[in-house]
Amino acid sequence: MNLRLPIDDWIGSQASDWLEAVAATNYGQAAGLAEETTKVLKGMLRDVDSGASENQRNGLYMAAIFFRSLWDFAILKQLTGTPGWSREPSKIEEAWIYYWDCRQRFDASGPTFGGTAVELVQQGLKETAEWFDRTFGPGVYSSPEILVKKQVCSICAQDFRACSHILGRLYGGKRCVRVAQGIQPNGMAVALVTEPLDPRCRIWPWQREGNHLKGICLMTMFQIDDFLLTEDEY
Repeated sequence: MNLRLPIDDWIGSQASDWLEAVAATNYGQAAGLAEETTKVLKGMLRDVDSGASENQRNGLYMAAIFFRSLWDFAILKQLTGTPGWSREPSKIEEAWIYYWDCRQRFDASGPTFGGTAVELVQQGLKETAEWFDRTFGPGVYSSPEILVKKQVCSICAQDFRACSHILGRLYGGKRCVRVAQGIQPNGMAVALVTEPLDPRCRIWPWQREGNHLKGICLMTMFQIDDFLLTEDEY
């Protein structure tokens, strides 16, 4: 890790155990290891001593995001290792969701780490993306029009235009994001786009019935750290 923590040796050991399970194609065990490690890191981040440095808090945060991405990856591999999964629309959609959950968490946390586990996830994600591109092409996505009355900073709760916090930066183990308030749908307006804000809202061939779309995803609430948030924060 670039962010040195007193528990780095333990984190490295957990990553090695996860890698060993994945190498043996024991994806259920790998998912369990990643899930348990994530829970421990989440508890440490919640209960960290008030005297802990900002670097330590941020390191715990990045480790939790990283191990959650390892969980996503193990579940993705388990799903796509199921015989006949690529002939079942529901499993294809599920794999696409896990792919993007893993990719976005891994893109945010992976550069903090190194080693074989990181290389394995990078290669696995690359192969999954290539399969989807080869099978379904670049894709079309739904993008609903919504009205947002106000956006506030997740760190200070002030109007985002007026505060000094930087979008995406970590502050004491918390990520700065814009929090939308007063969200209202703009009627039934939905655009079809090729470069979506949320790629989970993909429109699949089996959701097209002539000129009509059926059962499409319009919006998700995904955040890379949603598993760390309380109900009030989410």
